[in-house]
Amino acid sequence: MKKKISFRTEITMIAMIPLLLACTLMTVASVISQYNNLTEQYIAKLDSAIQMMYEQNSKNEFGVESIRYDEGKSRVYMNSSNITDNMTNSFDEYKAKTDIDLAIFVDDYCRITSVMNANGERLVNVQADPAVIETVITKGEKFSSSKMDVNGVPYFVSYIPVRDYSGMIEGMFFAGIPRAEFNEDVMGIVIANVVIAVVFFLLSGVVILAFSRKLVKIIESVNGANNSMADGQLKFYIDGKALNHGDELGELARNTESLRKRLSETITNISGKAEEVNSAAEDLKKAADDTENNTSDVSRAVGEVAQGATSQAQSVQEGVTSISDILSGVDELTSNINNADNRMMQMNGSSEEMQRDFEDLEEAMTRTKESLDEVAQSMRKVDDFVKTVQTAVDTIDSIATQTNLLSLNASIEAARAGEAGRGFAVVAEEIGHLAIQSGESATEISEIMTQLSERSASAVNTVRELDETVAAQQNVSHQTKETITKVIDLISEVRNIFDMAKVSCEDIDNKCRAVNDTMASLSAISEENAASSEETMASMEQVNATVDDIKSLSVRLSGISDELTELLAFFKC
Repeated sequence: MKKKISFRTEITMIAMIPLLLACTLMTVASVISQYNNLTEQYIAKLDSAIQMMYEQNSKNEFGVESIRYDEGKSRVYMNSSNITDNMTNSFDEYKAKTDIDLAIFVDDYCRITSVMNANGERLVNVQADPAVIETVITKGEKFSSSKMDVNGVPYFVSYIPVRDYSGMIEGMFFAGIPRAEFNEDVMGIVIANVVIAVVFFLLSGVVILAFSRKLVKIIESVNGANNSMADGQLKFYIDGKALNHGDELGELARNTESLRKRLSETITNISGKAEEVNSAAEDLKKAADDTENNTSDVSRAVGEVAQGATSQAQSVQEGVTSISDILSGVDELTSNINNADNRMMQMNGSSEEMQRDFEDLEEAMTRTKESLDEVAQSMRKVDDFVKTVQTAVDTIDSIATQTNLLSLNASIEAARAGEAGRGFAVVAEEIGHLAIQSGESATEISEIMTQLSERSASAVNTVRELDETVAAQQNVSHQTKETITKVIDLISEVRNIFDMAKVSCEDIDNKCRAVNDTMASLSAISEENAASSEETMASMEQVNATVDDIKSLSVRLSGISDELTELLAFFKC
């Protein structure tokens, strides 16, 4: 057996549990809201500090004049001045007053800062986080974060780009606060909200207990009245305070009193009606016996009608099935004819396209033959030209031989002339050289012309063979074109046959559908008659069952009347 919990405890729990949930939710919501506000305040402090740095060092609307880092001296120069020592002292003083760390980055490396590592050394010459570099250096945007790791310590951070006169990004300004101070503030907020919630919950619990005690007294009074009615005692009275109460519990008490009075009157009336029910049950049993005899005759007649209607419906249904098979065959035949017709249309289109292609091929071959004739004529002209050049070369060679003889004779005459003919001998020698060169050139030209003549003759033969090949191809193309024309005519004849077959199939389909509609109507009528007969049979069987139920009910009703009289004797009015 489970331990019984009192109603007062239950109603107190019903009120206190939602209150506890509400206090918890409000506390959590308040902590989250204050957490977010505190986060925004810290970021705002960093933005203010970093903006102060920017305004102190800016020289124009773009930013600083310049900023650079001297590796050899380990010094930062801004606007042509060494700012390393001054900025370091200034950052330390600002941190002592505000707990905010400041830093200056040249490019993506920290060069001046108030942040110290675990050994008490300044965290300089350290590269910035890749996410910071991407946002500030690359994109030129501000970067803020509430959870950035700085040398292993969680920080609130803010970065802004440092630009020179031209607007180019030269580095970054940094401001940050360790999260330890923030975490202490958050813990204080959590503790304060929890204390407020606990105090509110306890005060509300005291008020709830007081109200629950008052309500339970009224419920106990009404519960006592219900216990009396459960024992069959209707002569009792409810406390007047409960009846005069103005809320739902007072209404419950008044309703209980009204129920007592009405129950007393109802029991008195039911006792009188029980005897009337017993008499009506006897009359109902007699009427049920008469109805049962009449329905038996009707059931037999309806059974015979239903059997005939069922047989007729089966015969008609077999006819409908046969007609449906014929329609399916006609539809399949029509579909096949349509598919074949579509394929013939595609063949017709392809044949016409081939016919056009062969016409284009014939035209191209005609143009090719004309071009080959022109090439052959050109090659013959080239051959004639080569022969003309060969004749000229022979003439040049003859002239060169004669010139060489003249040069030799001139040299002999110059030798006879002695000193007077020395100049003439030089000229004769040069003429001899020119005659030799002319002869050699004429020989080379002759050889080239010989090769050109041989190649020209070979080209003429090749063109002649191509001409014969093209003529043969024209012949074959023309014969193929005539064959395709015959195929197109045959396709047209086949399509005409398909069209007549489709018309015949449509006629058969229409006639079969008309017969099918008639058979379907007959089948529907037969099935409807059979269904109606079966429904009538079922209804008659149901009537018989209902009559049996009525007979049983009349007997049961008589017994209930006796039992009701006995039960009413339990109540003492």
